[in-house]
Amino acid sequence: MILRAILFASLVSFPAVVPAFAGSTGVIVQSGGVNEANVSQSGPANTLTAVQNGYANSSTVLQTGGYNNAMLGQAGVHNGLALGQIGSANHGAVVQIGPNNLAGIGQVGPFNRALLNQWP
Repeated sequence: MILRAILFASLVSFPAVVPAFAGSTGVIVQSGGVNEANVSQSGPANTLTAVQNGYANSSTVLQTGGYNNAMLGQAGVHNGLALGQIGSANHGAVVQIGPNNLAGIGQVGPFNRALLNQWP
């Protein structure tokens, strides 16, 4: 119930954020046996937050633009993730919790920052 209220609050504020940044904003929450998300964002400012909780989780994210920010979390037995960012400033954070974790992060630009945490 609380998660539903938080998601509703973030969607209500969504229109106020888009004109300010003129880019892409995304939120993905998946919970189930097998979860898959494929996201492509292009614009001056791109932001993505994704959380997957299930047996097998898979995500592919590509962000191209000026400023790219992605925060991704996966918890499950099998976690796989690919994050690509091309822009003037890129920030990626990935957290994977499970016995089988696989992640790849590629960043192209003058200012790049990436954080990868994998826990069994």
